[in-house]
Amino acid sequence: MDNYSKQYFQHDKATIINYGKLFIDSEGGCNWEKLWIGSTKSLSRPSWLHFYYDLYTNKFQESIDNLLNYEIGAYQREQIIHDTKDLVEILKTTETTNPQNPASKTYVSIELAALEKFKEAIEYLFENYILENFPWGEGERQDIVIIKLINGQFKEILLEGYYSIINYYENEDQQKIRELEKQIQDFKNTIQILKEDTKLNESRLNELKNQKNEIQSKSNQLKVQQRTDKKSIKELTKEIQKLRQENDVVYSLEDDLSDSTHNDLFALILLNELDLLDSKVWDNAESIDDVANVLYNLLKISKKLKLTAKSIVKYRGIILYPHTDHKRYEGWQKTYNKRVTEIMNKYLPKKEIKLIKPIKLK
Repeated sequence: MDNYSKQYFQHDKATIINYGKLFIDSEGGCNWEKLWIGSTKSLSRPSWLHFYYDLYTNKFQESIDNLLNYEIGAYQREQIIHDTKDLVEILKTTETTNPQNPASKTYVSIELAALEKFKEAIEYLFENYILENFPWGEGERQDIVIIKLINGQFKEILLEGYYSIINYYENEDQQKIRELEKQIQDFKNTIQILKEDTKLNESRLNELKNQKNEIQSKSNQLKVQQRTDKKSIKELTKEIQKLRQENDVVYSLEDDLSDSTHNDLFALILLNELDLLDSKVWDNAESIDDVANVLYNLLKISKKLKLTAKSIVKYRGIILYPHTDHKRYEGWQKTYNKRVTEIMNKYLPKKEIKLIKPIKLK
């Protein structure tokens, strides 16, 4: 063990706690014993810093003295921060492990963290508070106010570390007890959760059994229904076949079919243009698709053969404007009187028909 380690391990638990309490109980946190009248150059050492001196006398007493006794009144910020960094670098190079006393690592890490916070606080004070709120050169004794502010920061910086040391020694057993109690409570909670899960699983199992029974019952019902449906399907198939036979195509409207088909459509459209069809038939025919439906019903054309809006527009256009397809119109005009009479007698019986002469078209 080197000289530093021997010096370090001279401090037992009681000594460490004592210095920690001195620090905690000191007035203002980091109470300087006094300020020299008329100057801030020489600052007496806080009582709790004897702990540092005893620990690190041989290593960096000079650096600590330089920092504490520096001419703060001159506000040489860079030098203060530089000295603080020197302290931290010395701590970083200090041996922190000792097989004979594992606690050494805990002690040194706490001291290192405290000095690191000290450095950060000094930088923060100068960058964000002192330079902004206390400009230099005004001739006022702002330096004393600033030192008091820094003293308050020292207490906040190191208080957490010393509380950690005290708690580490004084509350170690209590902490272990609390951890064991927490583990026991966690086990109890786990057992309770498992019990609740068991109840839920039993309830879920009963639900699944009920669902299985319901599904089985529905399956049996569906089998019965399926047999009934098969009979119904056969009957419906026969009925559909019968209807298909009864609804053979009477007229179709493909352009490549007979002239009589075209003449029939021509005659119906012409009757409508002359207002000779029963007006009730067309009351709801507000669009070209409605007209197509009426013609379907009148001619009983199979739905398989398309009577499209395009077809109706085409034939109606020829009636109104025969010059667009005069050959076909002339052929229709020769036979329309006969066809109109036949269609009216067939689809609108007992209705008096008075045909007028064809409209004179251009």
